[in-house]
Amino acid sequence: MHNVEIRDIADFSHWLPTISSWFYSEWRELYGSQTQGDVERRIGGWLQRDAIPTALVAVVDGQVIGTVALKEKELDQFTGSPWLAGLFVVPQYRNAGVGAQLLRAAENKARALGLRKLYLYTPRSRRYYDTLGWRLQQEVDLASGSVAVMEKILVPHSLFQQPPQGRRG
Repeated sequence: MHNVEIRDIADFSHWLPTISSWFYSEWRELYGSQTQGDVERRIGGWLQRDAIPTALVAVVDGQVIGTVALKEKELDQFTGSPWLAGLFVVPQYRNAGVGAQLLRAAENKARALGLRKLYLYTPRSRRYYDTLGWRLQQEVDLASGSVAVMEKILVPHSLFQQPPQGRRG
């Protein structure tokens, strides 16, 4: 396994054309009448580091191999906010833990931004997200088909820490 770094997409903005082509190929049915150029312009809005919308990339040897984003709004049919979106890993790095690494990094960034929960929607990967602690909220019918809207409560890191042990004496 290669050493995977997770970085802000702002450090790799020159990759936006490639990332938009990945998204357009992977989720074309979800984009409706939007062009790949429209997708690239939307992703170009994710270059903030400390506010939403923002995105992270997985990088190996200077090459972007995956993405994940945090956004305010994703589905018009669902009022919850904020959203995790755009989780994508290039095929040759799938099933190697890169997606889970990106998800954990996005969840940590969301916690750092003071967020308490996240939503996502997926047309075909519900079981994957189930295994990572996401829970189904509802099924939503889109023009492209049904999608699962999922939620994850973000437990603050401080709750994971062990309480101090008393001195024995």
